[in-house]
Amino acid sequence: MTTEMQVRSRNLALNCVACGGGTHEPLYAISIDRLVKCTVCGLIRFESLPSEIQLDEIYQGDTYGDLAYFDFDEFKEKSNHYLQMRRMAKYIKPHLQPSDQVLEIGSGRGTFLRICRELEINVMGLEISASLAEKVSQSLGVQVKTGTVEDLSGSNASYRAVFSFDVIEHCPNPLDWLNRINRLTVPGGHLFLSTVSVDNLLCRIGDFFYKLGVLAPLKRLYPDFHLFYFNPRNLVQLVEAAGFEVLELEQENYDCRKASRNRLVQIGLRVIYLWHDLTRRKTNLYLVGRKKA
Repeated sequence: MTTEMQVRSRNLALNCVACGGGTHEPLYAISIDRLVKCTVCGLIRFESLPSEIQLDEIYQGDTYGDLAYFDFDEFKEKSNHYLQMRRMAKYIKPHLQPSDQVLEIGSGRGTFLRICRELEINVMGLEISASLAEKVSQSLGVQVKTGTVEDLSGSNASYRAVFSFDVIEHCPNPLDWLNRINRLTVPGGHLFLSTVSVDNLLCRIGDFFYKLGVLAPLKRLYPDFHLFYFNPRNLVQLVEAAGFEVLELEQENYDCRKASRNRLVQIGLRVIYLWHDLTRRKTNLYLVGRKKA
């Protein structure tokens, strides 16, 4: 097994991947590595990255699909996230010809694939976990390849749309990842993605407790398997830098039921979310883009 020192063994480039800024300020020390913030655009990242070996250990392990993150059944519970997935699928449906295929990167347990199957959208999944890919493919009868975007590089695949929910924050180089997606997308094709946002009251409350010496809230908000944390502005900058125009950027709150099964925690989150609704600064970002001609 790798040690913690080996986990954070590969340093990030100095310049910000979103805006190119070259200066960062220390932000939080809540894990095995500290979080730093770009002084220009506010992109937050861990100062260094996991090694390739550690990433493989995380995502290729047989127990990855059993993590608590996957316990909540988005499809059955009709969560906020599920509703956004369905909205995006309906958005692309009129743009598709019968021969068009769309790609979902990071299929997880197959929620979006099930939505596409219901809407009769020709979809293929790409999942880094071999065990998850096999289970979902067998249960849904949908093709799910094992691998990453890098594994599709050099192929002749051309997709009318690429979807990726809650994946970009896991990528060691988000700009390179988006550039590869651009090359897989036909001219005028669409990009749909989601990620968490750090521009909201919930993150400010976490910051307040951190200054008091209470780390638990920030550890929940900034798990160490997320390598980057975005706000609306720097996410748009990053997507545009990869050759997409941004058509819309929606915000939605993380479903209280998925955040915690504790009723008191859910009530507290609903109170915070009322402020999010007023300010329109919520916990999650849902972006629709189109490849520039």
